[in-house]
Amino acid sequence: MVIHTRFAPSPTGRLHLGHAYSAIQAHDFARAQGGRFSLRIEDIDGTRSRPEHMDAILRDLEWLDLGWDGEVTFQSRRLELYQAALDRLRAMDLLYPCFCTRADIAASLSAPHGPEGALYPGTCRGLADPDLSRPHSWRLDVEKAVQSISLPLWEREGADEVGGRVRGSESQPLPLASRAGPSPLPQGERGYTGTTLSPAGSAPIRYPMAT
Repeated sequence: MVIHTRFAPSPTGRLHLGHAYSAIQAHDFARAQGGRFSLRIEDIDGTRSRPEHMDAILRDLEWLDLGWDGEVTFQSRRLELYQAALDRLRAMDLLYPCFCTRADIAASLSAPHGPEGALYPGTCRGLADPDLSRPHSWRLDVEKAVQSISLPLWEREGADEVGGRVRGSESQPLPLASRAGPSPLPQGERGYTGTTLSPAGSAPIRYPMAT
């Protein structure tokens, strides 16, 4: 298996120490494993993304002596690919429209709370006749999606094997290499490559709405 990590900053401001830490960990882990390290620019926020921030990010990474493999990927140039993926998920009946803003979710008394705040409580799941002329986002019905693939599986060193694959756990984060040697992330801390499925059974798919 080829290890392939990536660093994906948003050009909405300058890099901070947390960004630098993530970039160094991703770069050094890939290099230690003989893998690839990619750079992806999350420039889909048309109101806040700035060319000068992107230039500063590239200069900072060069100053940190972090070289990436291949060309830099710009999310704004890949929207057709994401639209195709969205259309495919919709055709599989795995999406539903959501009319909630972040403020609505934060104010919901039924919203479960995680370490980063309120989680989506499933307010719009199962609406009989949604009005798609209203502003909305599309959410993935995680329960349906999980049923279609049996279990949410991903690869992680040292995890239990399930059906010939490896099942990871947020409580057992993947150790990442550091410049001073092996240095696992603190217990329970999410790595930059991680994806967490909401306990409420619903994860958002792009197209963020204003609060």
